[in-house]
Amino acid sequence: MKVSMVDGTSRISSIRGTYPVKKTGGLMSTWISHNVGFHGSDGFFSLIPSKIDPELGVILRLNTIHFDPAPTGMKACIEVSAKGKGWMIQFPSDEEREKWVSVLATTSTSKKGSTTGGAGTTAQSGSPLRAAPSGKIAGTNSQNALG
Repeated sequence: MKVSMVDGTSRISSIRGTYPVKKTGGLMSTWISHNVGFHGSDGFFSLIPSKIDPELGVILRLNTIHFDPAPTGMKACIEVSAKGKGWMIQFPSDEEREKWVSVLATTSTSKKGSTTGGAGTTAQSGSPLRAAPSGKIAGTNSQNALG
């Protein structure tokens, strides 16, 4: 894992590393090594396969992604999603995962609750992160997030 700081501050401007990643929601999805990057100064998050043509990677705007810091049943993982697509990122340790969680939490991204199916998405862009009851979307009166 490589970390770059904003000049003269303790803020992280970028963090990157190579980790196993798999797309979520697919029965045949497998873990593939990716170069994963958080580019706070530029406002994007990247997932680029490390052993396949790098043009097949994904670049996401930080203000459009959601993340689950502790997906149920997945040790040392973070789930990142945007516009109906998701990726599970596996880290070598919980300490390294926590570093990524703390960096993602400082952006305008939002955090999912640790529920299956993605219900419990919390916080709107730029608002503080907080837990939402399962099945509700924070800031709405909706009882069913999916319907």
